[in-house]
Amino acid sequence: MDVRLQAKKLNGLVKVPSSKSAAHRAVIAGALSKGESVIKGVTMCDDIVATIDAVKSLGAKVNLSGNTVAVTGIDIPATKTTIDCKESGSTIRFMIPLAAAFGTNATFIGSGRLPMRPLDDIITALTECGVTFNRLGKYYLPLEIKGKTAQKQVNIAGNVSSQYLTGLLFASAISGGSVALTTSLESSAYIDMTCQMIEKFGGKVDINDGVYSLSGNLSAREVEVEGDWSAASFFFEAAALGSEIEIIGLDPSSKQADKVCIDIFGKMGVGISFKDGKYHLVPPKKLVATDMDASQCPDLVPAVAVAMGFAEGRSVIYNARRLRIKESDRLKAVADGLEALGIKTKLEDDKITIFGGVGHGGTVDSVNDHRIAMAFACACNAVNDEITIKDAHSVSKSYPDFYDVFSGLGGKVDVINNR
Repeated sequence: MDVRLQAKKLNGLVKVPSSKSAAHRAVIAGALSKGESVIKGVTMCDDIVATIDAVKSLGAKVNLSGNTVAVTGIDIPATKTTIDCKESGSTIRFMIPLAAAFGTNATFIGSGRLPMRPLDDIITALTECGVTFNRLGKYYLPLEIKGKTAQKQVNIAGNVSSQYLTGLLFASAISGGSVALTTSLESSAYIDMTCQMIEKFGGKVDINDGVYSLSGNLSAREVEVEGDWSAASFFFEAAALGSEIEIIGLDPSSKQADKVCIDIFGKMGVGISFKDGKYHLVPPKKLVATDMDASQCPDLVPAVAVAMGFAEGRSVIYNARRLRIKESDRLKAVADGLEALGIKTKLEDDKITIFGGVGHGGTVDSVNDHRIAMAFACACNAVNDEITIKDAHSVSKSYPDFYDVFSGLGGKVDVINNR
C-alpha cells in the first residue's frame, strides 16, 4: 500500500500503543510460568502476534480478548514444531534459545528481510552447548535446530544484539545455568526491561562481573503493559517540526531505552513538560542541529534523523552500524528518504551526517520498514507539499492505527495504491 500524506500541522492528543518490547517479554514470561497469566493493554501488532504464535508452537495456551492476552504456561513442551517469526527480529532471537532449552526440534521460518538478518552469534553460542543447527537454504532462514542446551554457562557477545541475552536469560528459567558476556553490553536498557519483567513474574537476575544468573521460579501474574516510547518518538519528531502534541500512556519512570528521546528532542529545542499523566510537547522557536550516539537507542534514529533534516546546520548520528541489519538498512533508507525531500546527507559505515535546512515534498520508499514510514509521514509538518510513502502498510508491524492517529491530529491520508 502506498499513501499520499499532507499536514500543515499535526496537533492534538495521542494515546500511544503498548510497548512492543514489554509485550514480547510479558508474553514469554507468561509462557514460562506455572498457571495462567493475564497480560493487559497489549496492542496487537504483527510482531506481537508472531511471538504469541511462537509460544503457542512451543506448547503454551493463549486466549485473546481485545487487548488482553491470557497465557497458560508451557507444561509439556512440543517435541517438534515449526515457528514462523514473520518479520520479527525480537521473536526469532528470543525463541531460538527457548526451543534449545526445551529440547524442541524446531524449524524457524520468516518473511521480509528476516531470513537475511544474521544469527551467527546465537548459533555459535548454542552450538558450544550441544545444540545443532542446519540452514535449509541460502539465507539464515529456514533454520532447523535440534538438541537441548547441555552447558551450564552460555557465552555471548553483548555488542551485537541485546536480544540474544534476553532470550538466553529467559531460557535459563528452563535450563538453569548462567549467561556470560564476552564483550561490553550495548542497548543495556533493554536488558533492564528483561530483568524487570522477570522480577514481575517472581524471578530475580543477579549480575556479577558480566555473568547473569536467574534465581527463583517464574509464576503466573497479572500485568499491564506500559506505553511505547519508541512509538512516542514520532510525535516528539512532529513537535520538533511544528506540532503541539499531548501524549498519554507513557511511564516517566520507564526503563525503555527510547525514553531518552526526551533528552534528544529537548536538546533540539522542543519544549517538554509532564503533568497529570500527560506529556505536553511545544515546538521550538528554532530547531537546533545536534549530534546523537545511537549505540543505546538505535530505534530512535529514523525519527531523530528526519527532524535533523530540517534543523539548519550539520547534525551527525554515530555508532549506528547495527541499523544496517534492521528491517531495512535503516541508515541508507533514512539517507535516501531525506535526499528525496531535498536534504543533503553523507552516509558512512556507522554514521550519517545530515546537512539540514529547507526541504520539499516528494516520494519516499519505506523499504517495507515501519519506522521509516512513520518518520517520513511526520515530515509533512515541515514541507508545504505532499509526501508519498511507498509500502506504507509496514506500520502494522508495530503501530497498526498510525494513519488513523495521523488523521485524527489533522493530517490528510489518501491511499493511492492498495497492492
